[in-house]
Amino acid sequence: MLSQVFVLEKRTPDMLADGWKWKVAGSCRRPVKQPLYRKSMYYYHGRSGIEKLFQRLVFERLDDEYVSLIFSTNHA
Repeated sequence: MLSQVFVLEKRTPDMLADGWKWKVAGSCRRPVKQPLYRKSMYYYHGRSGIEKLFQRLVFERLDDEYVSLIFSTNHA
């Protein structure tokens, strides 16, 4: 079962400091030629290592002060 939580928050210097340990999985700018936003993906880094079932997606519009965060998990 896929569960997701969507958060829209104002961009701040510590917006990614949410108390969880995250490992950067990659980022890209879209569209490539004239980017409008940056998409970053993170995996949770727990005691047993990286857990790919729990991830955070961050969508940052390059011309806006708000950031969209998506937390998702895929569990049985």
